[in-house]
Amino acid sequence: MTVPEIAKLTGLAEATVYRRIRLGKPIEGPCQYGPEPKRYNFRGEMLTAPEIAERTGYSVSHVRRQISGNTYLEGEAARANFDDNFHPNCVLLTYRGKTDSISGWARRTGIPQYVINERLWRKGWTIHRILTEPNNAKPKTIRKSINRMVQGFRASTDRHSIIRMVKLFQASQGNITGKEGAAPCTR
Repeated sequence: MTVPEIAKLTGLAEATVYRRIRLGKPIEGPCQYGPEPKRYNFRGEMLTAPEIAERTGYSVSHVRRQISGNTYLEGEAARANFDDNFHPNCVLLTYRGKTDSISGWARRTGIPQYVINERLWRKGWTIHRILTEPNNAKPKTIRKSINRMVQGFRASTDRHSIIRMVKLFQASQGNITGKEGAAPCTR
């Protein structure tokens, strides 16, 4: 049988038939080219990353992050594998005998990472104060409104705007409680 006859019978192009013969692949049926998919040890079986993702319910990218060598790591083994492998430029904070990165402390405490960075680098707080004081965004918002008013404040002697700025400043410092410190911010 010739190649054109085989191509007519199988419905494949002649070039495809020639390529499959040259590579030693079967002529009929689907044919995969390229390397075999990499397999990883998962609970005693050798599976591909998409197969592991299907069994665990995680995404394929999550599964690939949990792979070390040719083994898929689960639970504590996965966390222990990455705990000590910090980047050389990573900032490590030690508090009560536990050392972790800023993002690790953010995950543990629930304080956003940018807040920990701001407290550490801008404000110069101690590690104890950084990690134990709760995140309170309200004074920051009040300070932002004060800064907006001051930027638009041009040597004005407007008594009402000055009084409003003083009340907002006192509220941000915690000197005033209740309604008198909660002056509305108007533009």
